[in-house]
Amino acid sequence: MRVLFAAARPCYPLFLGGAEISAHETLLALGRSGHECRALGQVTAGLDDLSDWMAAHRADAAVLRRPIPGHAEPLVERCEVTLDVGYRVLLTLHADFVGCVRRTLAEFRPDLVLTQLDGSEAVAHAALRHGARVLHTVRDLNNPHNFLPFLSGRTRGAGMTVLANSEYVRARLRERWGVEAAVLYPAVDVGRFRPPAPGGGAAVMVNPVRSKGGEIVRHLIKGLPDQPFVLVEGWSRLRPDDWPYPNARLVRRRHDIEVVLAEATVVLVPSQEEEGFGRVVVEGQAAGVPVLCSRHSGLIESHGDGDGMVAEYREPAAWLEALTAVLRDPIRRADMCRHGRANCHRFTRERHGRALEARLS
Repeated sequence: MRVLFAAARPCYPLFLGGAEISAHETLLALGRSGHECRALGQVTAGLDDLSDWMAAHRADAAVLRRPIPGHAEPLVERCEVTLDVGYRVLLTLHADFVGCVRRTLAEFRPDLVLTQLDGSEAVAHAALRHGARVLHTVRDLNNPHNFLPFLSGRTRGAGMTVLANSEYVRARLRERWGVEAAVLYPAVDVGRFRPPAPGGGAAVMVNPVRSKGGEIVRHLIKGLPDQPFVLVEGWSRLRPDDWPYPNARLVRRRHDIEVVLAEATVVLVPSQEEEGFGRVVVEGQAAGVPVLCSRHSGLIESHGDGDGMVAEYREPAAWLEALTAVLRDPIRRADMCRHGRANCHRFTRERHGRALEARLS
């Protein structure tokens, strides 16, 4: 079977958000089952490290230029970047994304099209007209693009299956829009994580933007000046002027998050927004690190609702009290690690692959 993933935003490995990594794991699972996979994404603006990324990944670029009479430099009409990450990835830069989707459908002729987030309505519509089966995955409840495919008259009820990344998301889709979805949990490569090295002592947070609890972690950094913190870039570049604290180290976004987690004594997930799942929770647990996270929405499901959830998650003082208590109690940290190691095996690549094949059959 030929499978195409398409979304109108940067895809893995250019962007390392939870949704993009989860889609990548799904494509790898399909590839391991013998299916031929490709991915199509779009790059518009705001990625200041694009050239560095292209060099690091040995990406090839094809540029279409149109000569303009009276101008020395031709106009760049389209630029497409291709690379291989276990399947072929095509990124279109500043181009007609829908046109690129249609060309790819005509050339690749996929049997199955996966989509999510931005551009998913246009992708689903084009794929259904092409005659492909469509799986649309809802991974969060904050981006309105998630809901357009099943609210649109062009796609609803027209051969498209809706997947939810958690029971929480499935329930919200039913309650708010009357949409029935099947649950397919994200896959985490549990085997690539190793227990933290002796002497590790950092409190680690990934993607410290405001909606994910950036101001909570800022309060913790200031309230615990002797505790080292590591902040890992997510959606946007972390700048030293925004985090001028001697006990906070900033780390660029990276594929091998296990390297960062190996020096952690606790992983912080103080998200302030409704979460569909919470991939970093499972990654922290797989690394053998206690995870302290907000007790709400899909985070309860990914965490397993054990010790380490902060009920008053909007209160900085509650977070300071919770983190201080965990740091002072090695026995409690060991118990949290045991819970995490048992819980993370609910989301292995093997389980994801079996569930995915069952859904496709």
